[in-house]
Amino acid sequence: MKILIFNWRDITHPWSGGAENYLYEMARIWVRKGHYVTFICERYKYGKRREKIGGMEFIRLGGRYFIYPLAALYYLLRLRNKYDVIIDAGNGIPFFTPLYIRNIPILLLIHHVHQEIFFTQLKFPFSWIARTLEAKVMPPVYRNIPIVCVSKSTKKDIMKYKIKRKNDIYIIKNGIDTTKYFPVKNMKKKYITYLGRLRKYKSIDTFLRAIPLLLDEYRDMKFLVAGHGDDLTRLKKIAEKLNISNKVKFTGKVSDKKKIDLIRKSHMLVNPSQIEGWGITVLEANACQVPVIGADSNGLREAIKNGRTGLLFKHGDYRDLADKSIKLLREKRLLTKYSINSYNYAKLFSTEKSAEQFIRLFKSIRK
Repeated sequence: MKILIFNWRDITHPWSGGAENYLYEMARIWVRKGHYVTFICERYKYGKRREKIGGMEFIRLGGRYFIYPLAALYYLLRLRNKYDVIIDAGNGIPFFTPLYIRNIPILLLIHHVHQEIFFTQLKFPFSWIARTLEAKVMPPVYRNIPIVCVSKSTKKDIMKYKIKRKNDIYIIKNGIDTTKYFPVKNMKKKYITYLGRLRKYKSIDTFLRAIPLLLDEYRDMKFLVAGHGDDLTRLKKIAEKLNISNKVKFTGKVSDKKKIDLIRKSHMLVNPSQIEGWGITVLEANACQVPVIGADSNGLREAIKNGRTGLLFKHGDYRDLADKSIKLLREKRLLTKYSINSYNYAKLFSTEKSAEQFIRLFKSIRK
């Protein structure tokens, strides 16, 4: 099949994250199985307009906002009727492909609903415009289009905001490459780590506020904030006010190899996010036999098996986060138990399996 993917960013973008990784890893498998894959995505500084990576073609257009109209225009002028199936990835705002693509099956991919996030990430009136597009414009445009999401939490939100009826929503969960993510025996543990994008809705400030309480118990503990994003400056200022700048290291964006090394050297990962589609870093950590303490929020409460593979804390409650972290550090047997459970749990999730689920869905909607 020829598969065309409309996605805001691609895996090479400086601000790429879990959503881009999700599609890229599966697209690699589709290409390996003989399918042809093209991405239409935002162009960034120094990014090539056209490029082939891993057998996939990338077409980069416009910028953060102009990608949407330019993608529609480019499709109509250059790509019309050349593909067998379309994936319209909605990272808050989708590409509204049903308005200009006819007679080709479309799947709308949603990682999580952004209604609450728009308020924290965008200023008025852009927050109002984005909320209106997602909640009011999307439903009629995608009325006859099946939706793929990555978790039950996202499916519930899609129905809550009446974006779609439940019988048209398919869950295809995140998967991991266990040839890259696996534990290493006798790895010396050094850190408590946050790993991911630095966005305000990720609530990383909750992690920072918990650090002084952790230092009261574990004076020599080291803390990492690994990732990049537009919230970095604010977070560094918070660290300065808390007088922990010498205890927490902001690494910036790290390579896959470095990321895996940091995970393996961590006692645990912390994910304090307000919302996640799933939280791929949870599985990545678990595959390396590292438990995760996360906020009791959509996506994370599904990815983390509370009391088995990690612990959940009340979102925004830094004292609860500190207490849960200290509990695991004190109770070595419990930490070991969660580590083993995490590894066994992660083995249930495979990128190969998720990619095959997509192919079966492609074939069913083409009939």
